[in-house]
Amino acid sequence: MVHQRVRLTLHIIGSFLKYFALAYIIPLCVAIYSGENWRIYLYALLITLGIGLILEFRFKTERVIERADGFIIVASTWLFIPLLGTFPYVFPPVGLGFLDAFFETMSGFTTTGATILKVVEELPRSALLWRSLTQWLGGMGVVTLFIAILPRLGVGGSQL
Repeated sequence: MVHQRVRLTLHIIGSFLKYFALAYIIPLCVAIYSGENWRIYLYALLITLGIGLILEFRFKTERVIERADGFIIVASTWLFIPLLGTFPYVFPPVGLGFLDAFFETMSGFTTTGATILKVVEELPRSALLWRSLTQWLGGMGVVTLFIAILPRLGVGGSQL
């Protein structure tokens, strides 16, 4: 049997992934409009949505989130989401190796701005949009963490 804390963490990660999958719709539309390889965004959307739904419903629990759970959930989510955000970089036309794609995606979600790409502007429009979107989502994630999540866990500006 899976520990209740792990069940809760996987359940909430699944919920996050379900909504994260929707972010693929925007570059999917751009890829279709631009005549680029749109299938990768569709597959990424379906795979991410599928994993999210499976995790959310398979690990459903009535456990109430505690402070320790919140920290585990936030840390785990910051690993899972970039892991599933690598699809546009791994497959053609970008074709990066997995570690390079993970670095590029994690860089976007952490809003560090670091890149392994020599000339970012040479990316297809949809991949360039995806790169920008990961940076925007990462920035929103940090803001959400500080405004919505940390105060509910009893950790705010005065406690940091």
